[in-house]
Amino acid sequence: MGIRNLATNIKPYSKDCVLDSSSRIVVDGPSLAYHIISLCSPRQGATTPFQQPSYDLLAGTALAWLQELERHGPTVAAIYFDGHLPRRKLAERLERSTKVSRQLNNFFLSTPHGVSEITPCITSVEAVRLFSLDGRLATSTPSGSGTLPIPSFAVGTIYDALRYSERYGSLTKLVPEEADCYCAESVRVAGGIILTSDSDLLVFDLGEDGSVTLFQDIGVPAAGKTAGSVGGFHARTYTPAKIANRLGLPKAYGLSALAFEIHMDTHISPGKLLEKSRQSAAIKANPKEYEVFMEQYRLSPQDITTAAMLSIEEMKPMDSRTSELVIQSLSPVNVSASEVGDGTGEASNEATMFLPALVDAWSRSSAWEMSTSVRELAYSVLQLAQDSANKHSQVREYRRLLSTKPSGTLLELSNCGDIDVSCTRLTEIIKKIRSIMTSQDPSLAWTVFGFHEELRCSQEAGKQPLGLHVLTYWTNSDGTIRDTASWDILHFVAQTNGLFYSLGMLRQALDFVAGRKPLPSPALRGLSDELCHIPHVTKYCSVHDVKDLPQRLKSAGGLDALQEIADLSKPIAFDDRPKLQGKSKKKRKRTADASGARASPKMAGKGRNMFSILDSMGSD
Repeated sequence: MGIRNLATNIKPYSKDCVLDSSSRIVVDGPSLAYHIISLCSPRQGATTPFQQPSYDLLAGTALAWLQELERHGPTVAAIYFDGHLPRRKLAERLERSTKVSRQLNNFFLSTPHGVSEITPCITSVEAVRLFSLDGRLATSTPSGSGTLPIPSFAVGTIYDALRYSERYGSLTKLVPEEADCYCAESVRVAGGIILTSDSDLLVFDLGEDGSVTLFQDIGVPAAGKTAGSVGGFHARTYTPAKIANRLGLPKAYGLSALAFEIHMDTHISPGKLLEKSRQSAAIKANPKEYEVFMEQYRLSPQDITTAAMLSIEEMKPMDSRTSELVIQSLSPVNVSASEVGDGTGEASNEATMFLPALVDAWSRSSAWEMSTSVRELAYSVLQLAQDSANKHSQVREYRRLLSTKPSGTLLELSNCGDIDVSCTRLTEIIKKIRSIMTSQDPSLAWTVFGFHEELRCSQEAGKQPLGLHVLTYWTNSDGTIRDTASWDILHFVAQTNGLFYSLGMLRQALDFVAGRKPLPSPALRGLSDELCHIPHVTKYCSVHDVKDLPQRLKSAGGLDALQEIADLSKPIAFDDRPKLQGKSKKKRKRTADASGARASPKMAGKGRNMFSILDSMGSD
């Protein structure tokens, strides 16, 4: 992120200081999140999902890091997170999403028979080294074919941890734009230091004394002034206005003159860079390009038109992707289409959704596929907050992106009547599940709902149901999964978490509409009540706790509930595999382990009950 080598070129003009009780701190939320993820991850990046930090660990570490910072004197004044990315970021966003998709595809191709079941190095907040001697303990995660991107819902998890915190809840804000301009405005008006990993913030107008400190430049605490006291943290600070004066840059342009020279020529030598910056050479030669370049750096919260559509208080309970879709839904159709459409600038009647990347099996359809109907309902519900003239009729989802010009998946939105039908169906199913099950753990009931949705989706697509295959093939007779590192299980975990996330979006959509006007039908109100029980992200299914999931489901009556709501012809039996002998048994095991889909039970024939699948188990 940021302007390449900008901080490096001006580092000699930065200042070593101590962050102490006189320091007012404004935190760039996304940068904080990535810093925390790096602290909790293996130094060279996770090479298996088992090495990725848990969401509980990330949430706890974020709070611990800020608390330790403040214990040494500085005061955190505000924490801003992105709630909407503007049109100018579309190409960059597509490029970044494509890069992550290719990384995941390469990871799958390099581990066709399953991943390594390696115990993570860090499992508790106490084991995380929050600050280091040189301040560079946390580095960007490598993105080679052998490593994984950050956990799918990591940034949202850290945002949630902060907004629910008693200390930081009122300071944490999801804003209707990128966080940068809000951070800059806060420091320009009230002074202070922005903590970030993004050198872009050096180009904003931060006032005469506003400063930036990069997370990587925060070192260990200084010694206290008295015995037993604690000192502030050693850090390197960049004060753009003062650095521009020291460099002799034109006052009209300040540090932006140097930044624009780098933007126009990323390979320019340091000596030539300073000489040309003092002359404003690139600005004089390319005045129009400079104005375009500076648009994002001149932006202030008062200039953001989307702020009038959605208040920060309305945004607070939302995930950033939900808030982005809400802003698109509230925008006039032609505006949102030109901002996030296909790049042609032509008006269309669609909004856009970039879904988080999941670690799933690329030999199967995206793990997001199973929960599509839930997200379609969420997108449709959001349109109830908009007048009929400005409603979108479609949402284009981006899931896996491998081509340079991805088309995404276009979803048609429902009308009010169809919305009620869908809400009623979901409410009846989850109520039925909850009435049969005995467990007080709501995540188990919603997991059963996920099995049901995957059964339905598989039948409609003519595919083998992965959920039943997990229960009958991959589960031992004692209810434990045989190999949690297989791609069938990883895909199942990804599907389940994709469903939980989609249900969260649906809940947020209903809450948002209800906050603006009463929900218009009993069906909407009934579903809203049921969605209060969906699991928080820290309770999502993970590779670390999925091993005994079948046993927990059985003990809680979940398998009985699934049999009844799916109208299965016989009870679900663990380890219900054909008992083959000799060489054919070994051959069958090799075939099934290599491709779970081929070993899945066949679907019931046409004309039979759509969920009468168990009769045909083991007949292939």
